[in-house]
Amino acid sequence: MMTSRTSQDPLENFFGIVRQASGNNDHPTPTQFLITVNCLSFYGLVRTVSDGNCEEGTLASLLEVDALEPSSDRDECSQSSATSAATQSTQNVAPQHNAGLQTSNDHNQHVVRSDSRLIYHISGYVARKCVFNTTTKRQECIELLTMTSPGESFQLARLTNYCDRGGLLHPSSQLYGFVKKLGDIFTECFCQSELHSDSVMDMLAVVQHRLSIEIGCRVHAATLTGKVISFYVVTRLHFYVKGLNSDKAGKRQRAKQLKLSRCT
Repeated sequence: MMTSRTSQDPLENFFGIVRQASGNNDHPTPTQFLITVNCLSFYGLVRTVSDGNCEEGTLASLLEVDALEPSSDRDECSQSSATSAATQSTQNVAPQHNAGLQTSNDHNQHVVRSDSRLIYHISGYVARKCVFNTTTKRQECIELLTMTSPGESFQLARLTNYCDRGGLLHPSSQLYGFVKKLGDIFTECFCQSELHSDSVMDMLAVVQHRLSIEIGCRVHAATLTGKVISFYVVTRLHFYVKGLNSDKAGKRQRAKQLKLSRCT
């Protein structure tokens, strides 16, 4: 957009507008591209159409840079472990984290969601690690958070049944809904902000603000909920960082091959 006035290529201008129409998104998916093109076909990016139902000129509803909330100071106690922070997230997470972490609902249609069957499969893995593999394991918690195999007709369990060789767990609707909300929050957070040293604390602050429910029996609800949040966030963050490192390594390898091809 900054170089649109110096560019002589209308096609380049068009794709530049599409990339910037939904925020800082240099690589829109085909779905995002089609939605943006359809939107651009009946309204302007910054200025209203001449025959519209409002006055011509720059849209006053667009946010100014000065309207953005300033970044909050980081909490000095962010070095505590993820497990203890997750357990006490409803009590001890500093309120200043919430000031700059209100995830916007704008353009949520562009956030890629995980498949529900994959979430169901991961929920069973969470049950294995957090419900069964714990010193506070109780039969009541097991009955609340797991269920028997629902059979082939249950669509959510198709992936789990396909991968099952004996031993995979099926989560209850309570655990599945909790993990699904966690996954949506994680995806929205890291689609709108870059990874940094306080990403775990930022994620827990958003969870504390948007996810106030607990899972399990009354006796172990607080402990078990914190354990599930900690395990899920750390696991997702591990694979997220692994994916970023893989992408960077691939870019370096391609740049190296391009340099060698130019030399030869």
